[in-house]
Amino acid sequence: AAAEAALAALDGPAAFKASASGPPPDAAAVTRVAEHLKKKVKLMYASDLGGDSQLWAIRPMADDVRRYAALDAWLLQEMHASMESGKAVDAAWKLRVVAASAARTSEYRDLVEPVMQFRDPERAVAPEF
Repeated sequence: AAAEAALAALDGPAAFKASASGPPPDAAAVTRVAEHLKKKVKLMYASDLGGDSQLWAIRPMADDVRRYAALDAWLLQEMHASMESGKAVDAAWKLRVVAASAARTSEYRDLVEPVMQFRDPERAVAPEF
């Protein structure tokens, strides 16, 4: 119970605010918070666990759902920054990413039938480039 309370305190709105003067978040703490949010959101989403498979379409999004989505975005930014600082990202890599993203979105842009995801139809709205 004490561990759950500590995790609940960590997944509040300010849990991952960057500080220019402070060190980056501890990787173990980030992992614990991510796993905690994943479990909470899975219970809200997985229909076989009593959740609503339309969770990502519901507006306004629940706080935990927004935090989970924000955590995904934050982690991707951290990964990208790490790759750039390690010189793993060059101009050719960026071109490959843009080309692959364009190909992936075009797969879904003109679909007439919805994509089946987790036993539920889902329509992906592909962005315009």
